[in-house]
Order: sequence, then structure tokens, then C-alpha cells
Amino acid sequence: MAVKALKPLVDCILALDCLMISEKKEVSLAHPQTQQQGLCTLKSLRSFCSCLSRLAIDVLQDERLVELNHEPELLILASLIRWKEKTERESRGEATDLLTKKAKNAEFFDIDYHTHASFINAQAEDIAFMALNKKAVACCRDLIFQFKELRSAIWSRRECLLHLDPHFEKDTVLVQIVKSFELAYFRCKRLILRPSNLI
Repeated sequence: MAVKALKPLVDCILALDCLMISEKKEVSLAHPQTQQQGLCTLKSLRSFCSCLSRLAIDVLQDERLVELNHEPELLILASLIRWKEKTERESRGEATDLLTKKAKNAEFFDIDYHTHASFINAQAEDIAFMALNKKAVACCRDLIFQFKELRSAIWSRRECLLHLDPHFEKDTVLVQIVKSFELAYFRCKRLILRPSNLI
């Protein structure tokens, strides 16, 4: 029974393992191999995202708090908007404000999918518009940061599976991380799909 209860977490760990392997290969390859590997990364990201909902429901114990279909395209768009804002800011030679300083250390860590823009239907003018909006950029930064935190939390539990309580809702750290990710995902999705919310 306990083994079955752990399945949502195990599925996420296995999918995340494949994703990280593909990400590492993609970084080490040259063009055009890197583009081919990018397709594998996108496929692995989609697989990982498809496992998240089941885990989130088990952790939060409330479907109303969970996105039932986490789309990798949203993570790619968030990375792209964040990257576009950063390059535009650097090209203008703007001084770094307090908010940027606070986020600088986490701005370009090991999770960045802006290079996968060609795999999704993203209009350059829409990305440029979003990158000029501080609210949109902040939401995108938060989503990518929370996604990184969620990945770390899931991966760190792979070595202690035999000792984990199958009642995930009792894991207060995991509950908070999942809740923060779901909230960040919801906010980012609402802004990107409904630009009127940026006003």
C-alpha cells in the first residue's frame, strides 16, 4: 500500500531524471545536434509536467489548488520573456534596480528554456510586449524560480524513498513548495493568456 502511495513521487523522479539527462546533453552538443536534443528535452519536460498534477493533488489534497494540465510551453514562454527583458535592459545600459539585484543570483541558473522558443508558437511582438511589463517579468521570474525549487525538492527525495511517509500532506516543506509553484503557475498563465490582466 505504501509503495503504491509513493508512485506519484516516483513517477516524477523518473521523469525528472530523463529531463536532466537531456538538458545536460543539450548543453554539451554543438549545432545542429543541440537542436535535435532540444526536441528530446521538450519531450522530457512534457513528460515531467504530466506527472506533476497527480503529485500535487496528493500533496495538497485539494484539486481546486492544482493545475490539472501543466504545459511546458508556459515554462518556455516564461524563460523567453525573462531572457528578452534581460537582454533589452542590458542593451539600454540601464542601472540595476533593487528588484533586479535581488533576483540577479537566481536569474540565470541551470534552468533556462528560452532557446526552445522555436518549438512553440510564440510571436516576437507578444514576447517584446510582455518583456516591457514589470508585472509580467516578475511573474515569469517567480514561475521559473518556483519550478527550480520544486525540481530540487522532488530530486532530493529520491535517496530516502524507503523512509518517506506516503502521506505527502504531512511533509510541510513539500506542501509549501508545491503550493508556491502552483500559485506561480496560475498567476503566470493568467497573465500570458489574458494580457488585459497586465494593465
